[in-house]
Amino acid sequence: MTKRHQLFLALTIIGLLLAGEAAAQDRTCPDGGKAYFGYCPTDRPAPNVLQQQLEQWAFYPREVALKTAPDRLEQLYTNRDPQGLYEILAPYDRTTILATPSLGVALQDFKDAYYAFRQNEIAFEDQIFEKTGSLVTARMADGWREEVNYYLLRANGNSADQLKKGPQITLYLQMDEAERVFGLLNADAALNGQRAAIFIQRGKIETASAKMSQQIKAAATASR
Repeated sequence: MTKRHQLFLALTIIGLLLAGEAAAQDRTCPDGGKAYFGYCPTDRPAPNVLQQQLEQWAFYPREVALKTAPDRLEQLYTNRDPQGLYEILAPYDRTTILATPSLGVALQDFKDAYYAFRQNEIAFEDQIFEKTGSLVTARMADGWREEVNYYLLRANGNSADQLKKGPQITLYLQMDEAERVFGLLNADAALNGQRAAIFIQRGKIETASAKMSQQIKAAATASR
């Protein structure tokens, strides 16, 4: 190939590249704007929404909006971080969660564990409610709920004197009757075993949540 042919071929290639670039520059983006060097902002991959939510929870857990827990016992916990993590994961399916880089399996395990934990608490409270109904003189279900609330507050470490002075019970609750029912329920070995198992399960949930927070923070910091 002569130098003239080489020069002609080079000029032809340059011309084609310039024509392609001009056509790309004329491209209209979905938002109505012009492409920049042939690319629109929408060409970039969308950010991982789940990953963003997890980082928000790990760095700013108090800013995560929480739903009202379906069981009273869960509402009494002061550490709400585990619930926040679960509520972030709850809407996502298994495939999406497992696709989270390096944390997918641990996140799915946490979601499964928290769901099982919540169901155990609900079943426990239902059992307390039924037993309370057989022990109290009140025949209205609302009255039973007040007794159940008192039992859970006492079982969660509050003394009778603390509850008398605090705002956690209603004025309609008869304290002597509530304390009597608590004593009977607290003497039930089977209920005590269930309650102890739930508290152990809760401890594992809180440990897993704290570990997950540290891992998410570390991963986010390393990627910056």
